[in-house]
Amino acid sequence: VRPSAPISEWQAAAARGHEMASHTVSHVPLDALEVHQMRAELINSKAILDSLFSGAPVVSLAYPFSQTNAAVAEEARLIYQSGRVGPPTDGSAVYNDPATADLMSLKAFFPCSTVAQWHSAVERTIAGNGWLVEALHPIDEPGFCRVATEDFADHLHYLSQQRPALWVAPVRDVVKRIQQWRTVELQIESISKKVYQLRIIGIHSYQPNWQVALYLNDPHLWRVEEENGRIVPSNMEEDALVFSWPQHRANDLLFLRPKDQTHIAQYSWGTLKHAIRKQLEH
Repeated sequence: VRPSAPISEWQAAAARGHEMASHTVSHVPLDALEVHQMRAELINSKAILDSLFSGAPVVSLAYPFSQTNAAVAEEARLIYQSGRVGPPTDGSAVYNDPATADLMSLKAFFPCSTVAQWHSAVERTIAGNGWLVEALHPIDEPGFCRVATEDFADHLHYLSQQRPALWVAPVRDVVKRIQQWRTVELQIESISKKVYQLRIIGIHSYQPNWQVALYLNDPHLWRVEEENGRIVPSNMEEDALVFSWPQHRANDLLFLRPKDQTHIAQYSWGTLKHAIRKQLEH
């Protein structure tokens, strides 16, 4: 959709799953405004967009001119779930680290370069297990870092070829997953000498694919079952029993049991440690 397109085309794009984000009302540097002016820019922009795109609340912000500071970010945090700045100026990676990035100060990649350089940024992101926020604008219209339609199409085709190593999604969807990814925990409770009860805490309506690693003295001697006795597929990785939490049992229990109940005395229990391998990929 071109910036000059009628609002109906933008609403149709939003209905197809594209994210509409705030860029403030007046497009002025927020860090140069008085607090009350800054708040008005943040609040009014969201209110206008929410009224235009009623089916998808606006939760992301792109700071005008990529300018922000701690005070602006904290005010924005009260209204939005994420805020985008520009590319790094300190020589650090162009992508964000999902585990540590401040969601209100996300680095973005402006492709004011060749298509090959765009692709190179994606390759570095995949290699670093990072999150690349691409700021492609405008497309075939005057403005900063103008992008040609044919180059954009080439880039989209390239991205489609990187699956499943790459997940392409709106910022709001990635932020939602990261927020849960950072807070979910695995609860383990011993209910007998032979059985442990497992439960994932922190999963709500948004259910990604969680991979769980249980570190045991002898992982090959154990299995994970559902309450009905169905065995959950697993594999061994060094000293860990690794499995994917069944999505249809997101808020239910699983059980860790010895494979051979009749020879329990032969098992070396040791200390049961656990970890959730928090994957962002589909």
